[in-house]
Parts: sequence; structure tokens; C-alpha cells
Amino acid sequence: MNQKTLISVLAVLVLILGGTTIYFLTAQKSVAPVVQTPVPVSKTVPVVQDETAGWKTYTNSKYGYAVKYNNDWVFTEFPEADGAKFALKNATATEPRDNKAHDIVISLMPRAMMDQKIPFADYVKIAGIQEIQNYESLASIEKITTKSGLTGYKATWNVQTMGQPVGNTFVSSPFYYFDSGNKNGDTIQIRCEGDEFLDACDKMAQTVTIK
Repeated sequence: MNQKTLISVLAVLVLILGGTTIYFLTAQKSVAPVVQTPVPVSKTVPVVQDETAGWKTYTNSKYGYAVKYNNDWVFTEFPEADGAKFALKNATATEPRDNKAHDIVISLMPRAMMDQKIPFADYVKIAGIQEIQNYESLASIEKITTKSGLTGYKATWNVQTMGQPVGNTFVSSPFYYFDSGNKNGDTIQIRCEGDEFLDACDKMAQTVTIK
């Protein structure tokens, strides 16, 4: 093979190699990039159970309010029909236990005439002082909203201990106040007369409805 023929063969090989390289480079550029679409992760929303769904209902037809109470409780309506007292059933009877520390009370509480024009949100801050002897001052108050959207207030009070020097006080169990809606501004109140059933009081207060 002479020199000219060798040069020609080499030139052809260079052209073939160059063309092949250009082809592959072009082909790689023309391939669309693979976009990885993120797979959505479904979140499990916890189901909140309504513990009061199966509770019984006490309805006060005289003043148009109602509240749910646990099936393990019984109630005794007051003679004036303004409310009722709730207590756990005895192990062997269906009557409330004669023990005030275990009672929850709901009732309509009239306002004094001089207090009837005070807005509900302001009156609840002095209600205990105006209505109950030895209740000296407000200890705590918080706004609450029932399951039906009714606005109320949960409050505790500083109480002067009877027979003790002035200033010897204790904090009451909570009271729950709701506006009855009548012209006198009377309040619907739940009173937890002992600390053993504070959780039951909270749950009952969440079920109050007023017509």
C-alpha cells in the first residue's frame, strides 16, 4: 500500500470516527430528561370521638335549655324546676348519693335588679361576688365555646373561709356561665361542687344548648 492510499484510508477512518462521536453527542442532548414526579403521601387524619354522643339529655322546658349527662349519672330536678342536681348512681340504687362533694348542679340563676343591665361578659366577672356569700374576688376566668357554638365562661373564685381570719381564702371549684337570653340577663350556671368530677363538668358544659 503506497503512502497516498494510506493517507486516504486514515482520512476515511477519522471521518467515520468523528461522525459517530457527533451522532452520539447529539442523540444524548436530544433525549428529554426524566422528571421524577413526587408521589403524594396521604396523611391519616385522626378521628376524634365525641364522648358525649351517647349521653342522655336533661331538658329544662321552663327556661329552654338542655345539657347532656353521662349514662352512669342520675339527676334530681329542683322543686322550682329551674335546674337539677346530678350525681353518680350508687352501686345498689338509682338515686343520687347524698354527698355534695360528688354533685354537679345546673340551674338558672336570676340577677339582682341593679345588675340586670350589665353586659353578660362583664357580669360573669362579678357573678360569684354578687350571688354567693364569702365569695370575695375572681380567681380565674376563661372564655369557652360549646359544641353548638354557644359562648360561655368558666370561672373560679377566691372564697373567704368561714370562721377564719380575713384573708384566709381558698379557690372554689369552677363555675360555668351561659347567657339565658331573657330580658333580665339571668344566667345558666353549671357548678362543680367538688374536684373529683372536674372532667365530667367540662364535658357537660360543652353540651349546653339554649333555645
